[in-house]
Amino acid sequence: MTKTSAWLANAANAVKQSRKGQINTIDFLVAMFFLAAIIFFVISFTAVQQENNLVKLHQDVLLSTGTTVTDMLAKSSGAPANWEMKNTSDIQAIGLAASPNELSALKVGRFLAIDYNTSKKLMGLPASTGYYFAIVDTGGSVLQQSGTDPSDSNRSFLFTRYVIWDGNAALMRLKIYE
Repeated sequence: MTKTSAWLANAANAVKQSRKGQINTIDFLVAMFFLAAIIFFVISFTAVQQENNLVKLHQDVLLSTGTTVTDMLAKSSGAPANWEMKNTSDIQAIGLAASPNELSALKVGRFLAIDYNTSKKLMGLPASTGYYFAIVDTGGSVLQQSGTDPSDSNRSFLFTRYVIWDGNAALMRLKIYE
């Protein structure tokens, strides 16, 4: 082997080694890109999942609140039992029943006369939650109503209880919404 051919062989080996190092660097950069992409997707998925869980939890709270409030209105006489005769500041809880599922006209009348925000507080509804209350006969006619019926609410829940109103079968409806 001549001096020139030995020099060329060494130069070729040096080029191979330098390319080998470049390929390793490129492999490292590709791997880091994929790792960053995976981390991004995991974080994005976790954030979406967390938001879905919060929405579901909030819906569960509204459903539980609505069920509790409608049970209280239809089955309880309230606290104190003669709250309809008291000042609003003395009322602890609103109940509309003369007996379970039989509504008292006097209690319903007093409930309808209470300020909207005060009635929300007495029913245990959060400040951010609105309501619409109605007593409807079996033919669908609204006999009594209170609150505001939402037209643009994206989350609303309607609760219905079968009650006796003025000696006849009726439906007590409570819609809560945000």
